[in-house]
Amino acid sequence: MAFDGPFNTTYGEALAQIRDKISSLSNWSIKDESYSNDSTAFTDNDYVVFTTPEGTDVKLETTHEAHVSLQHGPNWDSENTQWGDQYSNSWEAMPQDGDNYSDGNLSDQVRWWLEYVDGKGFAFYMSREEGDGKDRGMAMGFAELSRLWDYSTAQVRESKYTALVVGYRESEYGDQTDVINGTFEGGESSGTHHGKGEVNADGNNDNYPMVETTLQASSKYEDALIGEHDLWIKDHSGDRSAHLDTVTDGGADQYTIFKEGLPTPVGIRMD
Repeated sequence: MAFDGPFNTTYGEALAQIRDKISSLSNWSIKDESYSNDSTAFTDNDYVVFTTPEGTDVKLETTHEAHVSLQHGPNWDSENTQWGDQYSNSWEAMPQDGDNYSDGNLSDQVRWWLEYVDGKGFAFYMSREEGDGKDRGMAMGFAELSRLWDYSTAQVRESKYTALVVGYRESEYGDQTDVINGTFEGGESSGTHHGKGEVNADGNNDNYPMVETTLQASSKYEDALIGEHDLWIKDHSGDRSAHLDTVTDGGADQYTIFKEGLPTPVGIRMD
Protein backbone atom coordinates (compact mmCIF):
# COMPACT_ATOMS: atom_id res chain seq x y z
CA MET A 1 0.00 0.00 0.00
CA ALA A 2 1.22 3.51 -0.68
CA PHE A 3 0.41 7.11 -1.39
CA ASP A 4 2.76 8.05 -4.22
CA GLY A 5 3.54 11.29 -6.00
CA PRO A 6 3.88 13.78 -7.37
CA PHE A 7 5.07 12.33 -10.66
CA ASN A 8 5.63 14.27 -13.88
CA THR A 9 5.01 12.22 -17.02
CA THR A 10 2.88 12.23 -20.11
CA TYR A 11 -0.82 11.44 -19.73
CA GLY A 12 -0.39 8.05 -21.44
CA GLU A 13 2.66 7.16 -19.34
CA ALA A 14 0.78 8.07 -16.17
CA LEU A 15 -2.00 5.61 -16.96
CA ALA A 16 0.51 2.82 -17.67
CA GLN A 17 2.33 3.50 -14.40
CA ILE A 18 -0.95 3.59 -12.48
CA ARG A 19 -1.74 0.19 -14.01
CA ASP A 20 1.62 -1.18 -12.85
CA LYS A 21 1.24 0.10 -9.30
CA ILE A 22 -2.29 -1.27 -8.89
CA SER A 23 -1.32 -4.66 -10.32
CA SER A 24 1.60 -4.83 -7.85
CA LEU A 25 -0.87 -5.19 -4.97
CA SER A 26 -0.91 -8.73 -3.57
CA ASN A 27 -4.57 -9.50 -4.27
CA TRP A 28 -5.14 -7.48 -7.43
CA SER A 29 -4.39 -9.09 -10.79
CA ILE A 30 -4.60 -8.17 -14.46
CA LYS A 31 -7.27 -10.27 -16.14
CA ASP A 32 -6.99 -8.78 -19.62
CA GLU A 33 -5.20 -5.92 -21.38
CA SER A 34 -4.84 -4.53 -24.88
CA TYR A 35 -2.39 -1.94 -26.20
CA SER A 36 -2.16 -0.37 -29.64
CA ASN A 37 1.56 0.37 -29.35
CA ASP A 38 4.09 0.16 -26.54
CA SER A 39 2.45 -0.79 -23.23
CA THR A 40 4.64 1.72 -21.37
CA ALA A 41 2.24 4.48 -22.42
CA PHE A 42 -1.50 4.21 -23.09
CA THR A 43 -2.72 5.36 -26.49
CA ASP A 44 -6.28 5.63 -27.82
CA ASN A 45 -8.49 2.63 -27.08
CA ASP A 46 -5.97 0.88 -24.83
CA TYR A 47 -7.34 -0.83 -21.74
CA VAL A 48 -6.56 -2.93 -18.70
CA VAL A 49 -9.00 -5.09 -16.72
CA PHE A 50 -8.20 -5.84 -13.09
CA THR A 51 -9.73 -8.53 -10.92
CA THR A 52 -10.15 -7.23 -7.37
CA PRO A 53 -9.59 -9.18 -4.13
CA GLU A 54 -13.27 -10.16 -3.91
CA GLY A 55 -13.62 -11.12 -7.58
CA THR A 56 -15.11 -8.03 -9.24
CA ASP A 57 -13.62 -6.98 -12.59
CA VAL A 58 -12.83 -3.31 -13.18
CA LYS A 59 -11.80 -1.82 -16.52
CA LEU A 60 -9.76 1.33 -17.15
CA GLU A 61 -9.77 2.34 -20.81
CA THR A 62 -8.76 5.28 -22.96
CA THR A 63 -11.21 6.23 -25.68
CA HIS A 64 -10.46 7.92 -28.99
CA GLU A 65 -11.14 11.31 -27.36
CA ALA A 66 -8.45 10.60 -24.70
CA HIS A 67 -11.07 10.15 -22.03
CA VAL A 68 -10.42 7.64 -19.28
CA SER A 69 -13.40 5.32 -18.88
CA LEU A 70 -14.14 3.43 -15.65
CA GLN A 71 -16.44 0.38 -15.76
CA HIS A 72 -16.97 -2.64 -13.54
CA GLY A 73 -18.99 -5.81 -13.25
CA PRO A 74 -19.04 -9.40 -12.01
CA ASN A 75 -17.49 -10.85 -15.17
CA TRP A 76 -15.24 -9.57 -17.95
CA ASP A 77 -15.09 -12.15 -20.77
CA SER A 78 -11.41 -12.14 -21.75
CA GLU A 79 -11.85 -14.63 -24.58
CA ASN A 80 -14.38 -12.44 -26.37
CA THR A 81 -12.98 -9.14 -24.99
CA GLN A 82 -16.34 -7.90 -23.76
CA TRP A 83 -18.45 -7.79 -20.63
CA GLY A 84 -20.21 -11.04 -19.81
CA ASP A 85 -21.92 -9.35 -16.86
CA GLN A 86 -21.54 -5.63 -16.17
CA TYR A 87 -23.05 -3.14 -13.76
CA SER A 88 -24.93 -0.50 -15.68
CA ASN A 89 -22.86 2.54 -14.70
CA SER A 90 -19.88 3.76 -16.72
CA TRP A 91 -18.08 7.09 -16.41
CA GLU A 92 -15.53 9.09 -18.40
CA ALA A 93 -13.35 12.12 -17.72
CA MET A 94 -10.09 13.70 -18.81
CA PRO A 95 -7.71 16.33 -17.32
CA GLN A 96 -8.47 18.96 -19.95
CA ASP A 97 -11.13 21.50 -20.78
CA GLY A 98 -13.14 19.77 -23.50
CA ASP A 99 -15.04 22.88 -24.60
CA ASN A 100 -15.73 23.20 -28.33
CA TYR A 101 -14.56 19.66 -29.07
CA SER A 102 -10.93 20.36 -28.25
CA ASP A 103 -9.33 16.92 -28.52
CA GLY A 104 -7.31 15.64 -25.59
CA ASN A 105 -3.87 14.22 -26.26
CA LEU A 106 -2.26 11.34 -24.40
CA SER A 107 1.17 12.85 -25.06
CA ASP A 108 0.31 15.92 -22.95
CA GLN A 109 2.31 16.51 -19.78
CA VAL A 110 0.56 15.78 -16.49
CA ARG A 111 1.37 15.79 -12.79
CA TRP A 112 -0.25 13.03 -10.73
CA TRP A 113 -0.65 11.29 -7.37
CA LEU A 114 -1.96 7.80 -6.56
CA GLU A 115 -3.30 6.05 -3.46
CA TYR A 116 -3.49 2.24 -3.78
CA VAL A 117 -4.25 -0.15 -0.94
CA ASP A 118 -4.83 -3.89 -1.28
CA GLY A 119 -7.98 -4.17 0.84
CA LYS A 120 -9.43 -0.78 -0.14
CA GLY A 121 -8.84 0.03 -3.80
CA PHE A 122 -7.26 3.01 -5.55
CA ALA A 123 -7.73 6.71 -6.18
CA PHE A 124 -5.67 9.09 -8.30
CA TYR A 125 -5.57 12.78 -9.18
CA MET A 126 -3.83 14.24 -12.21
CA SER A 127 -3.57 17.72 -13.66
CA ARG A 128 -2.66 18.65 -17.21
CA GLU A 129 0.46 20.87 -17.29
CA GLU A 130 0.65 22.32 -20.80
CA GLY A 131 -0.04 25.96 -19.85
CA ASP A 132 -2.22 26.65 -22.89
CA GLY A 133 -5.36 27.71 -21.05
CA LYS A 134 -6.98 24.28 -21.39
CA ASP A 135 -5.41 22.62 -18.34
CA ARG A 136 -7.80 20.97 -15.92
CA GLY A 137 -7.66 18.29 -13.25
CA MET A 138 -9.17 14.83 -12.98
CA ALA A 139 -9.75 12.47 -10.04
CA MET A 140 -10.76 8.85 -10.37
CA GLY A 141 -11.08 6.01 -7.87
CA PHE A 142 -12.57 2.64 -7.08
CA ALA A 143 -13.18 1.73 -3.44
CA GLU A 144 -14.26 -1.52 -1.81
CA LEU A 145 -17.12 -1.09 0.62
CA SER A 146 -17.09 -2.48 4.13
CA ARG A 147 -20.62 -3.81 3.91
CA LEU A 148 -22.99 -2.92 6.72
CA TRP A 149 -25.16 -5.94 5.88
CA ASP A 150 -24.99 -8.87 3.50
CA TYR A 151 -26.96 -7.81 0.43
CA SER A 152 -25.52 -10.47 -1.90
CA THR A 153 -28.92 -12.16 -2.17
CA ALA A 154 -31.04 -9.01 -2.16
CA GLN A 155 -33.71 -8.57 -4.80
CA VAL A 156 -31.86 -5.58 -6.27
CA ARG A 157 -28.19 -6.43 -6.55
CA GLU A 158 -25.69 -3.90 -5.29
CA SER A 159 -22.01 -3.72 -6.10
CA LYS A 160 -19.39 -4.22 -3.41
CA TYR A 161 -17.58 -1.16 -4.80
CA THR A 162 -18.16 2.53 -5.35
CA ALA A 163 -16.60 5.00 -7.75
CA LEU A 164 -14.98 8.43 -7.82
CA VAL A 165 -14.96 10.28 -11.16
CA VAL A 166 -14.43 14.06 -11.19
CA GLY A 167 -13.24 15.94 -14.25
CA TYR A 168 -14.35 17.03 -17.72
CA ARG A 169 -15.71 15.42 -20.84
CA GLU A 170 -15.16 16.55 -24.39
CA SER A 171 -18.29 18.24 -25.73
CA GLU A 172 -19.54 21.44 -27.24
CA TYR A 173 -20.15 22.74 -23.73
CA GLY A 174 -17.11 21.38 -21.90
CA ASP A 175 -19.33 19.21 -19.69
CA GLN A 176 -18.07 18.31 -16.26
CA THR A 177 -18.24 14.88 -14.69
CA ASP A 178 -18.89 15.02 -10.98
CA VAL A 179 -19.54 11.60 -9.43
CA ILE A 180 -18.20 11.45 -5.87
CA ASN A 181 -20.04 8.21 -5.20
CA GLY A 182 -21.87 6.31 -7.88
CA THR A 183 -22.13 2.65 -8.71
CA PHE A 184 -24.57 -0.28 -8.73
CA GLU A 185 -27.01 -1.89 -11.07
CA GLY A 186 -29.69 0.45 -12.31
CA GLY A 187 -28.45 3.84 -11.18
CA GLU A 188 -26.20 5.99 -9.09
CA SER A 189 -26.74 6.02 -5.36
CA SER A 190 -28.70 8.75 -3.64
CA GLY A 191 -28.79 9.87 -0.04
CA THR A 192 -25.12 9.05 0.51
CA HIS A 193 -23.45 10.63 3.55
CA HIS A 194 -20.04 11.68 2.30
CA GLY A 195 -16.91 11.72 4.38
CA LYS A 196 -15.67 15.28 4.66
CA GLY A 197 -12.72 17.15 6.04
CA GLU A 198 -11.14 20.56 6.50
CA VAL A 199 -7.57 21.67 6.93
CA ASN A 200 -6.68 22.78 10.44
CA ALA A 201 -7.45 26.43 11.05
CA ASP A 202 -4.47 26.54 13.42
CA GLY A 203 -1.33 24.46 13.01
CA ASN A 204 -1.42 23.71 16.74
CA ASN A 205 -4.98 22.41 16.56
CA ASP A 206 -4.76 18.70 15.84
CA ASN A 207 -8.39 17.89 16.55
CA TYR A 208 -10.11 20.06 13.97
CA PRO A 209 -13.44 18.39 13.08
CA MET A 210 -13.26 15.72 10.42
CA VAL A 211 -15.62 12.95 9.36
CA GLU A 212 -13.48 10.24 7.82
CA THR A 213 -15.95 7.64 6.61
CA THR A 214 -18.27 7.86 3.64
CA LEU A 215 -21.51 5.96 4.21
CA GLN A 216 -22.76 4.53 0.93
CA ALA A 217 -26.48 4.57 0.20
CA SER A 218 -28.35 2.04 -1.89
CA SER A 219 -28.98 2.76 -5.56
CA LYS A 220 -32.66 1.91 -5.21
CA TYR A 221 -33.63 2.59 -1.61
CA GLU A 222 -32.55 6.08 -0.63
CA ASP A 223 -32.58 5.52 3.11
CA ALA A 224 -30.80 2.15 3.03
CA LEU A 225 -27.10 2.42 3.87
CA ILE A 226 -25.24 -0.57 2.51
CA GLY A 227 -21.56 0.09 3.22
CA GLU A 228 -18.75 2.51 3.99
CA HIS A 229 -15.24 3.42 2.87
CA ASP A 230 -12.56 6.00 3.67
CA LEU A 231 -10.51 6.17 0.45
CA TRP A 232 -11.66 9.69 -0.46
CA ILE A 233 -13.70 12.51 1.06
CA LYS A 234 -15.28 15.76 -0.05
CA ASP A 235 -13.45 18.95 0.90
CA HIS A 236 -15.84 21.30 2.70
CA SER A 237 -13.33 23.97 3.68
CA GLY A 238 -14.18 26.38 0.86
CA ASP A 239 -11.59 29.12 0.43
CA ARG A 240 -10.01 28.23 3.78
CA SER A 241 -8.09 25.42 2.09
CA ALA A 242 -5.68 25.45 -0.81
CA HIS A 243 -4.69 22.90 -3.40
CA LEU A 244 -2.38 20.25 -1.84
CA ASP A 245 -3.27 21.16 1.75
CA THR A 246 -3.62 18.21 4.10
CA VAL A 247 -6.32 17.11 6.51
CA THR A 248 -4.65 16.04 9.75
CA ASP A 249 -5.78 14.07 12.75
CA GLY A 250 -3.74 13.89 15.94
CA GLY A 251 -0.75 15.36 14.12
CA ALA A 252 -0.80 12.74 11.37
CA ASP A 253 -1.62 13.57 7.74
CA GLN A 254 -4.76 11.73 6.66
CA TYR A 255 -5.82 13.23 3.31
CA THR A 256 -4.37 15.47 0.60
CA ILE A 257 -6.85 17.98 -0.78
CA PHE A 258 -6.93 18.35 -4.56
CA LYS A 259 -8.71 21.41 -5.92
CA GLU A 260 -6.83 22.65 -8.98
CA GLY A 261 -8.89 22.23 -12.14
CA LEU A 262 -11.62 20.14 -10.50
CA PRO A 263 -15.32 21.01 -10.58
CA THR A 264 -15.53 19.60 -7.03
CA PRO A 265 -12.53 19.42 -4.66
CA VAL A 266 -11.74 16.04 -3.12
CA GLY A 267 -9.40 14.64 -0.50
CA ILE A 268 -7.53 11.41 -1.22
CA ARG A 269 -6.33 9.28 1.66
CA MET A 270 -2.61 9.06 2.43
CA ASP A 271 -1.74 5.54 3.66
